[in-house]
Amino acid sequence: MPECTVSEHVYTVYSNYTDHYKSVTVGTYTHYTYVYTSVETVMITEPISVLCGESEDSYDIIKRISTYRDVVDVQITNELTGKAKCLNDLLDKNGDSFVKNLLANFKGTSEFDIKIVSKDKVFSDETKEEINGKTMYDRSNPLMTIEISTSRTNEHAALEGARTILHEYIHADMYRKLYTKDVTNIEVLDFKKTYEAYGNQHGAIGALYIDSMKEALKAFHRNVLTDDYNKYTNYYGTPTDAFYEALAWGGLRDSNVKAWTDLPAEKKATIEALANRVPLLSKTVPCPN
Repeated sequence: MPECTVSEHVYTVYSNYTDHYKSVTVGTYTHYTYVYTSVETVMITEPISVLCGESEDSYDIIKRISTYRDVVDVQITNELTGKAKCLNDLLDKNGDSFVKNLLANFKGTSEFDIKIVSKDKVFSDETKEEINGKTMYDRSNPLMTIEISTSRTNEHAALEGARTILHEYIHADMYRKLYTKDVTNIEVLDFKKTYEAYGNQHGAIGALYIDSMKEALKAFHRNVLTDDYNKYTNYYGTPTDAFYEALAWGGLRDSNVKAWTDLPAEKKATIEALANRVPLLSKTVPCPN
């Protein structure tokens, strides 16, 4: 007669070890420096067969499986100075969930690097006119470069400067989605489908990012640029969502993107009227000199 068996459950432990390195470039030579090791442990139960009348302790660990890998962590290289550096640091530290998730796309094990730098004056490649900032990526390497105009940032209100930096990070995020090797990612596929309908990055920002920018700027104004928020409230009353939407449209209205031209004339007039308040906001940033 065959032996009698029953099924029992026991634990198996999977440990995934990741050694994290950072790249250091000196001149034309790049080397990698060990930073730390992270361990992810997953414990699952698996059935095994035992003879009738015998019993495995379900808390016994019968298997330990370990995997090892090396990764080069990507960080946003910050070469900003002065007011722009202050605003960028505040966004990174105190931004709402949209900002934190946006920046997280370029940290850790991202395919892409970002270098964000201050430049005295930034000019459009197309019109050759001075602009607030621009994001460049040529697909020959994983580095994206964001240039932020020092002269423009210094003359603009602090909240407007924050909008410029956020706007450029969004450009970088769109490059990430357009050129990622992860072609099966649902987020990427959905973005590309919508992007094709608008034809260019400013058109896509107007269609896809205005609401997120509005919420991010509202939270940043209220929670970080508090003194300026209170001054605005004392003079105009509590700032409305329409005011932050008007701020978010900055840099897009002049491009006449489809999402803007499709708005009713009355709403465009309201946005333009509220946008006239932006230059009256405080230029001061809450960072030590």
